[in-house]
Amino acid sequence: MNLRVKIKDNEQIIPCKHGDNLLDVLRTNNIFVRATCGGHGVCRNCKVKYQNQEILSCQTEITRNMEIEINHTSLININLQQNNKVNNEEPIHHWGIAIDLGTTTISFYLINLETNKEAEAISVLNLQGSYGADVISRIDSCLRGKLIELHNIIINQLNEIIIYFKDKYEITEIEKVVVSGNTTMLHILLNINPEALGVFPFTCVFLEKKIVEGEALNLNTKKIILLPSISSFLGSDMVSGIFATNLLNIVDNTLLIDLGTNGEIILKTKEYFLGCSTAVGPAFEGGNIECGIGGVNGAICSVTFDGKGLSFNTINDDQPIGICGSGLIDIIAILFREQIINCSGAFQKSNSTLSERIHDNRIYFNDQIYISQKDIRQFQLAKSAIISGIMTLIDEANISINNISKVLIAGGFGLFLNLDNVLRIGLFPISFADKISIVGNASGLGAKLVLINEENLKTCEYIASLVQTIDLSTNLKFTNTFIENIGFKEEL
Repeated sequence: MNLRVKIKDNEQIIPCKHGDNLLDVLRTNNIFVRATCGGHGVCRNCKVKYQNQEILSCQTEITRNMEIEINHTSLININLQQNNKVNNEEPIHHWGIAIDLGTTTISFYLINLETNKEAEAISVLNLQGSYGADVISRIDSCLRGKLIELHNIIINQLNEIIIYFKDKYEITEIEKVVVSGNTTMLHILLNINPEALGVFPFTCVFLEKKIVEGEALNLNTKKIILLPSISSFLGSDMVSGIFATNLLNIVDNTLLIDLGTNGEIILKTKEYFLGCSTAVGPAFEGGNIECGIGGVNGAICSVTFDGKGLSFNTINDDQPIGICGSGLIDIIAILFREQIINCSGAFQKSNSTLSERIHDNRIYFNDQIYISQKDIRQFQLAKSAIISGIMTLIDEANISINNISKVLIAGGFGLFLNLDNVLRIGLFPISFADKISIVGNASGLGAKLVLINEENLKTCEYIASLVQTIDLSTNLKFTNTFIENIGFKEEL
């Protein structure tokens, strides 16, 4: 039997067998529909149109010839910001690529190794998102025998961008690739099963650096270097971030917070490093949000309300296709300020003119994009995980919150943050107001520094050995603080 798939003006016919799962068939044929829950029928993001009705592809068995239509905005195939930085007039013979391998987004930096300058940066959504929005979903997929599929997806994506760079810049060979990322992504990249990360005591196969010939991974480069990790849930992305922000040499009490799909937090005191990973979930990167999307062109990234009208901006000023994490923070802060949601996060009656946009416990930006009560609950869990992780590390260090001198926010997500709104909804303590600095993609920057000078790899290994990991799963302080911070506070 055959499956006919329509996407915009394109059409594809896929042979399949009776009883095949529709989502599996699509993924196997490189059609990556968003499935943030990993295909368990919970997120409802993998909807396709069949006989003028929407069905969940993850819950559909193919029992006859089918014809489906997929909205292109439901697909994970959107390129993000491209930055051309250097116009090379003379031919360059030595090139390398630094990669920040994120759960949601992969960022690539093409480096001219003769001048150590960045020629171009490009980011894409991680196509593994069709197997789930967070690392737990990816681990679960590996438990269900999908490791090789996930591995091939990431290798193919990396090769696609490498080839793009080689063709554009007439490059004969990429000499080396340096990768930073969380431990789950690094395991899958090397085709090593991360399943032990999903069950107590949450162990991984390796933490140390890895240097592998590109040919061994079918990767279009001479060699690939994976930076060392700290612990099972503090990956090399945090090692890279510590190195890039020069946290080793900062004397004052400093927090480094990565607000990606995994909430990773480092506290540097005068005596030591403490670190933890919080179960944030993917809300900050658009995951598990009904109209959520990563930081791609067309994502609503900022929202304002002047008392009369709601305004928003999208990345690259494209037509809106969804809302990303920074836009989510803005709209929730506005809803709380306008008393449309109460301290518990529930919708309530309000005199605000914004109430006219609310229907069925959803506030609409336009006819298709909205924020629901469920989205607000997902956000509350994420923000409580972050602030509770911060407070737990401060408690473990036996210092006062007022003793924190600097707060560094890492990750591309931070570039669009409205800090007033961040503090209003309680993502960070209000005492951080004048201490926050946005440092951008520190993980990618650290990878670039190692690419330029491999001697820096030794410093990364030293950093990985320094950080003491705090296990939040058994920490009573974290549990109590998490419950206290689920809601919103009037005084903010």
